[in-house]
Amino acid sequence: MVTISDMFAPPLPHPGRLYSAPNRFPGRESGQSNVVNRVSCGDLRECHIGLEVELCGRVQYQRVGRFLTLRDQYGMTQVIAPDDRPDIGRRLANMPLDSFVAVRGWVYPRPPGQHNVRMPTGSVEVIIKEFRMVRPGKKSAFDNVSKSKFKKNADASKSLPTHNRLTSEEFAKCESPSVTSRFARRTHTCGDLNENTIGQDVHLCGWVELKRLGRFLTLRDGYGVAQLVAPNNRPDISQQISSIRLDTIVTVKGLVCARPPGQKNVRMPTGAIEVSVTELEVVDPNEKIEPALPEPTTNISMQIRSFSTSSNIFSEETKPTKVAPDTSKFTHRTHTCGELRDCHIGLKVRLCGWIEYQRMAKFVTLRDAYGSTQLVAPVERKDIVQLLDGIPFESVVTVSGIVCGRPPAQENVNMPTGSIEVVLNDFMIISTAKKQLPFTIRDFNKAKEPLRLKYRYLDLRFPEMQHNLRLRSKVLMSMREYLCNHCDFVEVETPTLFRRTPGGAQEFVVPTRLPSHFYSLVQSPQQFKQLLMIGAIDRYFQVARCYRDEGAQSDRQPEFTQLDIELSFSDREGIISLVESLLEHCWPEENENKVCAPFPRMTYAEAMDQYGTDKPDTRFEMKLKDVTDAVKLSDLPEMVMPDFTARVVVVPKGSVQLTPTVENKYEDLTKKQFPSTRLILSKVTSIEHWEENLQKEFSSDVVTALKEKLNPEPFDVIMLAFGSKEQVLKLLGRLRLDYVNYLESKGVNHHRTSHYNFLWVLDFPLFFPGEKPGTYETAHHPFTHPHPDDVHILQEDPLQVRSLHYDLVLNGCEVGGGSVRIHDPVLQLQVLKDILQIDPSSLQHLLDALHSGCPPHAGIALGIDRLIALLCHSNSIRDVIAFPKTLEGRDLMSGAPIPISEEEKALYHIQTVDSAPMEQDTHNVSEVSTP
Repeated sequence: MVTISDMFAPPLPHPGRLYSAPNRFPGRESGQSNVVNRVSCGDLRECHIGLEVELCGRVQYQRVGRFLTLRDQYGMTQVIAPDDRPDIGRRLANMPLDSFVAVRGWVYPRPPGQHNVRMPTGSVEVIIKEFRMVRPGKKSAFDNVSKSKFKKNADASKSLPTHNRLTSEEFAKCESPSVTSRFARRTHTCGDLNENTIGQDVHLCGWVELKRLGRFLTLRDGYGVAQLVAPNNRPDISQQISSIRLDTIVTVKGLVCARPPGQKNVRMPTGAIEVSVTELEVVDPNEKIEPALPEPTTNISMQIRSFSTSSNIFSEETKPTKVAPDTSKFTHRTHTCGELRDCHIGLKVRLCGWIEYQRMAKFVTLRDAYGSTQLVAPVERKDIVQLLDGIPFESVVTVSGIVCGRPPAQENVNMPTGSIEVVLNDFMIISTAKKQLPFTIRDFNKAKEPLRLKYRYLDLRFPEMQHNLRLRSKVLMSMREYLCNHCDFVEVETPTLFRRTPGGAQEFVVPTRLPSHFYSLVQSPQQFKQLLMIGAIDRYFQVARCYRDEGAQSDRQPEFTQLDIELSFSDREGIISLVESLLEHCWPEENENKVCAPFPRMTYAEAMDQYGTDKPDTRFEMKLKDVTDAVKLSDLPEMVMPDFTARVVVVPKGSVQLTPTVENKYEDLTKKQFPSTRLILSKVTSIEHWEENLQKEFSSDVVTALKEKLNPEPFDVIMLAFGSKEQVLKLLGRLRLDYVNYLESKGVNHHRTSHYNFLWVLDFPLFFPGEKPGTYETAHHPFTHPHPDDVHILQEDPLQVRSLHYDLVLNGCEVGGGSVRIHDPVLQLQVLKDILQIDPSSLQHLLDALHSGCPPHAGIALGIDRLIALLCHSNSIRDVIAFPKTLEGRDLMSGAPIPISEEEKALYHIQTVDSAPMEQDTHNVSEVSTP
């Protein structure tokens, strides 16, 4: 049982948290002892009814000798003396305002009709069980005056202003006294604004809840929300609104105006007005506290006060700031090798890590996952010098010593810890490495990737790999935090072993002990998340492991990770808004190029027509130009094609790097992969020379028309392709990207910007032609909903039907894809059976579920590997995966996949065509040895 003296101990780290399981009324009625929960005054809600709690705070109000309003830095709550405790009632009646008291009692609901809607805790009250005054306040002439008499006699200017009362929600947002002072300086709260305030200049403070169109912003504080709008003549404010991240605390000055007719929001108490912004400022928590406004002159009801430390009560002078994580907690070390600075000089430390360098048996560079620190062995410590002499690199050691400043002129400006060194007291070798490791952890002369993959555990020690994997962890954690805490999504784990999904990618097959029965590793949780929507798990996400047997592709792995999201009662716009907000929230703060929503959009037809690909890199122009009309002036045999087209890509100032080798490479590519297309590459050394060369292929009329359309300049490269439209677009889209990459490899970097360019690609075709004539295959998957405008031609002309499929493209890479799903079982059966000619029995479980009442739903999957690779500026997704496979899908470290024994084959009822071990497997086995 907690004693009353415990109420005066320093508070727990988070006063608003409940630290024990709730004990409801039955335990109290049966006489059982309950654990007391120490909470803050601002955090009590109806969910706490029945709990026994402890509160500490100052007396804000007192009335009729029974009711007290108790306040701390997190808010206020009402406490009541019980009818059967007249001793407590007498003490309350004589209690001076501003006294500091400690209370223990039970949380009860307030009687009907007595809720205080202006208080976050206005629906509950605490019935006092034990009571103690820690420090009395100053007696006031108003202390024993009734509330009604006080209203009549008190000076109205002395009343406590609402706009200066900070709620517990606002205090939770305050990271420093500077932020708190900004709330205290406001003239109104967001909830104060109404039609009576139209025409008034206001000063607001709150956090950004929503923003749209780069002009409108919804500001929230502890009292309500208000809409802000940037004036048409203030583009600087519009730019500020576009760049502000959600949940950022800002201060606003502006004029209250009536909303235009027909634009009132009846769902908002402030929906009849909006604030025309004249000043907008993002609050810096590290900024010095500004002086308070001269008005009002009374004390702020929630002003932060300092208490004497002798009373063991926490100081309200500042809200606890965010504490950096203690990386050395729960370990043998006191610090990491990357955190020691001049401020640690004279401190005794204990470090653990790997030997990176060693020289003269005196100086050692110790490295861990966080950085490197130089160690120095004292001359008189012969035992340490002897240990250092000949110790292999990458051996693991534990050391202790004193942090000292380096001698003058010996500081290493290239090391964050270059101004200090640790003079050793103790040096212990934990694990000795081999003398000759496969490669050393150095930034120069790096080993080739196959060798680094074979010894991946050594490769992970490189700082780049440490950075990539830690950034990946932070981004995933931020995504989870946003979806769970901000959007109330539920993370659900779905099975990996499932049955084959028809109409999708090639799946890995898993044998079982049942003869001729196999599992498939899921290529995505597509069916499961749709079933979850049917099961009323309406907001689902999962960091899912997926598997696809797609052969050798440079930007893919046989197993990969995606953030899987599905949302009921939503549509394409809802998913797009969610993903944009999610990326804004989780984007790394250290990244200079910030994400700014909304992202640009483009239809599939526009992307193919302008860029020749459905995932265009929009960081540079060089769009495809249609010159079909000009080329048709000539008599070419290719023009007999029904889908004939001619397109051009102009590469500005790129002719210097166009060598015969590059030309031959592109011409060979055209002949082998695009046989229905003809490619003409030409340099513009001069306009006249270019015209002469082009007249060898076309008539003068064609050359003149091309010149007018292209307007070439000297040193440009003209890539002209004509023939089948599909092949022409794909060829030029590929050459456009490849040639810019080639130019950048040669040091020509003026084409592509360094920004992160997101792009939504919409309105994909629902079907593509199949391999056999008259057959179709899905562009996304067979569960994608057709575009509502094209449903009527689904049966007659499937290839012309658009889908509600959308892709998210970043810098020319597809990082996400999703769609609105089919929730109508009749339409789903029609797509499977009539168009795709898939046996419906393989998806009977899904069809049955759709017949059970399915809400409309949509979703998306974000490719985590590709997204993190782009954030880390890595050329390969293998650089952001801890243990990746090779291009052929092999694990060089373990040699997997490997043959299995005949006994295992018999267990799973399988036979192989060739049981001979592969050459690489035999080679790997012979190399296994114990050092």
